[in-house]
Amino acid sequence: MLASSNAGQDANSDVSAIFDELTVELRSQPKSSSEIRQSAYLQHKADFQELVTKGARLFKLMIAESTSSAQSSFTDVEDLQKWGYDTYNYNDASELRGIDSVLDTIEVSKKSTRLLSPNIPVSHTHKTPVVVEGMLFPATNALLCQVINISDGIIVAYDNFTAQGVNGRKGSRVPPLNHWSDIAYLQWLSKAEPDSNLRFVLRYNVINDGTCFALDFMESHCGFALTQWPGTTYYPGSNEFNALLGSPNGQGVAHMLIQHRK
Repeated sequence: MLASSNAGQDANSDVSAIFDELTVELRSQPKSSSEIRQSAYLQHKADFQELVTKGARLFKLMIAESTSSAQSSFTDVEDLQKWGYDTYNYNDASELRGIDSVLDTIEVSKKSTRLLSPNIPVSHTHKTPVVVEGMLFPATNALLCQVINISDGIIVAYDNFTAQGVNGRKGSRVPPLNHWSDIAYLQWLSKAEPDSNLRFVLRYNVINDGTCFALDFMESHCGFALTQWPGTTYYPGSNEFNALLGSPNGQGVAHMLIQHRK
C-alpha cells in the first residue's frame, strides 16, 4: 500500500507540473506583427553596425604605418602551386561583358580583339591534394578568377569561390592559403612588372549574402539606391563607406592592401 501511495503522489506531481507549464504558456501572448518587425529591425541594425565598426577598423589599418606582423606570409607566386592551386583556362572573363561604361570612366582599356586585349584572365582551381610538412590537404574545388590589367592597374574580381567558402563545414580542412586577398595578390604578382601600380579593384557581379545584406539595409534605412554607374560615391568616415568596406567583398580588398603593403 505504501508503494502504491507513492506512485499516486508521483503521478499527481507530474500532472501538476504539466498544468503549471500550460498556465505559463497561456499567459504569454504571441507577439504582434509590429513587434516582430521591430525585433527584426533591431537585429538587422546591430548586424549593420557591426559591419560599420569592422570597416572603420580596417580603414585605420589601411592608412596606418606598415608593421611586419601585419604582413602576409604568402609573397611568392610559387605558393599557389605549393598549396594545390592549378592554373585554369577561363577565357570568357577577358570580355568583361556589361561593365564597359565603368572601364571607360576610370580609363581602363578594353580592346575588342581578344588577342590584343590588355585584360588578362588569371584563374586557379584547387583540385590537387597536397602534403605540406607531413599534413595532407585535400582538394577543395575552390575557383578563383580575376581579370588583371597591369598597364592600367586594375584587378577585376570576376568569379570567386574560396576554399573556405566552398568547404566551410566544421571540421573541413582547408589549406592556409585560402583567402581571396592572398590569392588575388599572388595572381596580380604573376603578371606584374617592377613598376606596376594597382589603382583599382572592381568587384564583378556581387552575390555574397553579407554584402547584399549591407546593400539591402542601406536601401531600406539609409536612403541608398542601387542605380546605374556611376551610382553613388561614399567617402571615408561615412557609415555607408565603412559598412561596404566591412562587408565580405570589401574586407577582401582591405586585407589585400593591409597585408601586402608593398
